[in-house]
Amino acid sequence: MHPATPVLLALLDGDRLPHTRAGALARAIALDGTAADVPALLDAFLADPGRREVLLAPLVLLGGPAEMRRIQAAAVVDGRLREGMPADVLWGFGWHGLEETENLLFHHAREADGRLGSSEGASAALGLLHLPCRGLEGAIREAILACAGRNLFPEFLPALAGKTGDPGLVDRVIAMGRESASQDCMGGILLAAALAGDPDRYLEVLWDPAFAAGETSTGSVTWAMLGLDLLGLPLGRMFDGLKRRLVRRAGEPVHDITLVASLLERRLTDPLPVLRFAPPRTEGFADLHAAFFEWSTPHRDDGLIGLAAEALRGGPVAGQVSDWLYALEERSCLRVQEEARLGGRR
Repeated sequence: MHPATPVLLALLDGDRLPHTRAGALARAIALDGTAADVPALLDAFLADPGRREVLLAPLVLLGGPAEMRRIQAAAVVDGRLREGMPADVLWGFGWHGLEETENLLFHHAREADGRLGSSEGASAALGLLHLPCRGLEGAIREAILACAGRNLFPEFLPALAGKTGDPGLVDRVIAMGRESASQDCMGGILLAAALAGDPDRYLEVLWDPAFAAGETSTGSVTWAMLGLDLLGLPLGRMFDGLKRRLVRRAGEPVHDITLVASLLERRLTDPLPVLRFAPPRTEGFADLHAAFFEWSTPHRDDGLIGLAAEALRGGPVAGQVSDWLYALEERSCLRVQEEARLGGRR
């Protein structure tokens, strides 16, 4: 058993739950735990699912279909998610290939109860991305097309465009991002663009301000980063693109610099896996630090900090961006140190 497991379980038994510390412990277990941790985690979760959602990530990532079916038995009533049950169980059902839950997941993905942007919709759509969705192709296509022209809609429904068998649907989804979708509804559009498998088109989407891919307040940057992972695109390629765009004056410097810095910031958090089929990252933290912060010559800072200072010199946000980038460099150094201590394992 991982040393953090009994500590986390003791926290969960207390009267007050320190959520930040509990989340950190759960993340450590999810990253470095084993199947030996699962029985105790599962029993604790099933005893009080609504209060112990933090246990789901390690349960999904370390457990197997048998454990997820035990959760399914407790979580689902009359073909719907039981009231008070954490939404991420829907993601777990998909991760472990429980095809019998497809209709349940689709119900919540299209938000039939009308709660736009709820966590059930996101978790259900992410779960469905792991499943074949045979027999649901037409209904998924119809639900996605119903989002066209709307400002707000179930955010992650468009991510399922590839499940429909309609090769032109991704183009329509991308057009939604440019023409009508709120910045609050970009996550599924970004994933659809990435899952289509065309790296050049995906990068074009990321650079387009209409998609707000660097937004942290809406969470879009999380899905933009996942899209790069799905396509096997190193984050360093975004920095290379930024340098070219600044030289050619091809975009708005504040937007472009913020996009790249936000993606880097998200990557430095080293988020847990969300899609089981995403290829493993090959770009380590030392690689990122070298690409973004090291100078190619001792005479000029041509890393992210120096290029941003040149591009934004005298502008109203120059100082704010500079402070942010220096903080990112410090965080990057800590990640390099951690990676070295772990022998390259992340």
